[in-house]
Amino acid sequence: TVNSENIGLIDQTSTVTGNYTMTISPSATYGQVVEITNIVGDANYSNSKIFSLTIGLFSEDFESNTFTEFNWNNSSSSNWITTTENPYEGVYCSKSGNITDNSSTDLTIQLDVTSADEISFMKKVSSEDSYDFLSFYIDNVLQEQWSGELDWSPETYPVSNGIHTFKWSYTKDASANAGSDAAWIDYILFPPSVVIDDASIVEKGIISLDVYPNPVKDELTINTGNSLTNLTVNIKDLQGRTVYTNSSNTSGNILVNTSNFSNGMYMIEATNGVTTIQRKIIKQ
Repeated sequence: TVNSENIGLIDQTSTVTGNYTMTISPSATYGQVVEITNIVGDANYSNSKIFSLTIGLFSEDFESNTFTEFNWNNSSSSNWITTTENPYEGVYCSKSGNITDNSSTDLTIQLDVTSADEISFMKKVSSEDSYDFLSFYIDNVLQEQWSGELDWSPETYPVSNGIHTFKWSYTKDASANAGSDAAWIDYILFPPSVVIDDASIVEKGIISLDVYPNPVKDELTINTGNSLTNLTVNIKDLQGRTVYTNSSNTSGNILVNTSNFSNGMYMIEATNGVTTIQRKIIKQ
């Protein structure tokens, strides 16, 4: 798409704003990085700048009042909760679990980042200064930690492509409390990603789920091995739309005609109503 705007004469040291409208093709895949070239000039002078934008917004704001919108691992001795208590935006935010001394409460998610970008979030802390901390980790490497009385403020960290684990942890020392003795997070903006299920959590009761070929062109084989009966298999695009579904009471191979699928990334989800397992595929 080529757009232009006549912004007229610009005085020295002055600033003007140009507005451009861009249309995203329906066939564009979520997480695709688009290069945009901005050219400014007149008959005697020109300058250009190239920058990139990522298609789609992958965010968690806890407005569902649950941790089910994404595959969160929230299994500490006292879990994080959703609360209406002073959210950064909307109605809900997430608050650390009510823990005792010498303990911690963690909220973790694993993502397959499809292109290098950033993760950002809002955080708030009310704790014993320099002793009880909200900490943020990427792949178990501490990025930063906060304590004391901190109102809502943003944090942003670069993330490379590939599989990464993001963890928010509220930790208490051996004694004493201060403030609300808690931490809050809200409005997380993830990099372009695919959510990964932890096999040790979701694959109980499902022996295997193999998909091939991957990438796929015209026909995909989904092998459920010795899986339990009453198994439902769905294929979804990255906007969450179901493009294929199969309910079967037997195990074995499921053949899927993918010739009419748009090119891009899809998630295969198999569930028996109790446990779920996911696999990522690429359609070429």
